[in-house]
Amino acid sequence: MRSRAEKAAFAAAFGAVTLATTWIGVRYADQRWSQYAVVIAIPFVLRQAVLEIRITLQQLWRRFSLTARRRPVVVTLRGSLDARTAARTARHLDTARKAATPAGGLTIDLTHVRVIDAAGSTVLLATAGKAARDHVPVTVQGAGPGVRRTLHYSGLDHLVTYRNDTRP
Repeated sequence: MRSRAEKAAFAAAFGAVTLATTWIGVRYADQRWSQYAVVIAIPFVLRQAVLEIRITLQQLWRRFSLTARRRPVVVTLRGSLDARTAARTARHLDTARKAATPAGGLTIDLTHVRVIDAAGSTVLLATAGKAARDHVPVTVQGAGPGVRRTLHYSGLDHLVTYRNDTRP
């Protein structure tokens, strides 16, 4: 995974090389068909360069605008967290983790979760591990005794703090 600075540098270099190559192709091409090919390719190549730059700038803007956020991002899960719902839950938690900041943290509300199995605890463990890598504190709240026991056995206790629940 490249850093934001590397992505920005890549997008700028890609755009510069694209423009230079296009200019050289149009300026010094001897045959008419190569000029047409270059002219036809210009919009596609420029579009790719603009997309790379736009994505990089959006990521930078989002990161800078979120640094001031002091409130936690709260995700409320409901129902059962098992193999059937693990992929969807992982996507939601990943989106929330990306929006969370080190100052605010990520809070996962498990008050309405009835059942959690190994696949569900693996999703929470992966999210907590990624958040720890990003220095985002994770808090699990409202976990019932059965859910808390499953999370304890999965080793999640080392990565998160618990609030408003009972010990296993």
